[in-house]
Amino acid sequence: MRGEEYYRLVPLAQTMEKKGRLLGTVVCYRALLTAILARAYVRAYGHAAEYLVALRQLGLRVNSYGALPMHETFEAALRDKHGRKSRVLEPAARLKRLHGRKCDAPRTVARRAS
Repeated sequence: MRGEEYYRLVPLAQTMEKKGRLLGTVVCYRALLTAILARAYVRAYGHAAEYLVALRQLGLRVNSYGALPMHETFEAALRDKHGRKSRVLEPAARLKRLHGRKCDAPRTVARRAS
């Protein structure tokens, strides 16, 4: 799944979550998050932090990840690979404190004009 296709993945993730398809939602948000971090796309770090908070909240609701790594394993791998990108990882911690255990779906990313 190509995380760069945020204009498709964000609405897809939101729809899947509404329909209770949490694992699909996790896959979408993980793709979005890893694409932002891999490209070091600083302008989208705020969205990446929101996706990470959403993934943490989904982690509380997902019963089985199947072949996917558990959320804790996924986040530890992110920290190992992208630990210096504190603008994503630390704001996510602050967002979690602000929202407590409740986390609204990440806001939709506006599509850039070509």
